[in-house]
Amino acid sequence: MMEVTDSSAIGSWPDKMRQLYDASPIHAYMGFTLKEVGDGEVTVVLAAKPEFVNGIGVIHGGVITAGLDSAILQSVRSRCADGDRLTTVELKVNFLEGAHPPRLVFRGRAVRVGGSLGVALGDAYDENKNHVATAMGTISIRRR
Repeated sequence: MMEVTDSSAIGSWPDKMRQLYDASPIHAYMGFTLKEVGDGEVTVVLAAKPEFVNGIGVIHGGVITAGLDSAILQSVRSRCADGDRLTTVELKVNFLEGAHPPRLVFRGRAVRVGGSLGVALGDAYDENKNHVATAMGTISIRRR
C-alpha cells in the first residue's frame, strides 16, 4: 500500500506528483517515469521491457494504452489539489503505426478540468520519434 505523506514536507506540487507517481506499484512494475510536470501538461517515459514486444517486433498496444492513460490522468492531476482522487472513466486510443522499442514517450495535455470531470489528450512517440498513437480521455475527479 502506498503511504501518502504531508505535501508541505516535499515541496512543490510537481515534486509531490513525482513522489506519488514513483510510489505506485503499477508504474514501478511497468517502468513508467514521470519526467516533466507543467500546468496541464506532462511527459511520461517508458523504457520498454523485452516482454512488452510482440511477435512482429513492436510494443504491444496494451502497454501503449497504459502509458497514454497515465499521461492523460497526470495532466489532469497537475491542475487538481493535493488529496483529490482521480480515476479514468473513458479512454479512446487510435494506433497510428507500430511502436519500436526500447523507449516510448507519452505526452498528456489537459483540455479542460472542471469540478468533477477532466478531459485530456495524449500522444505516444517511439524510439525513432514516430507518432505511434493518440488518445482522448475523461477523468473523474473526487474533490477533497
